Amino acid sequence: LFRSTKGAGADVILDCISGSNWEKNVHCLGTDGRWIVYGLMGTGEIKGDLFSKLLRKRGNLLCSQLRSRTHKYKEELVAAFTKEALPHFSPNGLMQLRPVVDSVYPLQDIGDAHRRMEENKNTGKIIIEMPTSS
Repeated sequence: LFRSTKGAGADVILDCISGSNWEKNVHCLGTDGRWIVYGLMGTGEIKGDLFSKLLRKRGNLLCSQLRSRTHKYKEELVAAFTKEALPHFSPNGLMQLRPVVDSVYPLQDIGDAHRRMEENKNTGKIIIEMPTSS
């Protein structure tokens, strides 16, 4: 990360793990960066000096969840993502974004894929290949 940002760190961190990763996130966060917590797949408990480290970087911490949001809000969020972010995943996008893929499993091995996720062994997305219809 620091090599690709020339030592600056991340402008934005999207975090669905939370508590157990806080030290890594603060370390990677750039000055004036935004750390967005939208889930607690890990623990919500934090031990240590989070706030002083975040203050030193003038970091912004934003916490949200979708579960309590209205259906209308979720629809608007999907529409905004489709318009503003999705084009950056196409080869012709102004800024090229690529998802991090951990592994690919055929549909018949979905149990193995789920176990990998449950054991927290993945770093990135686990892709399930669907059979082609003929």
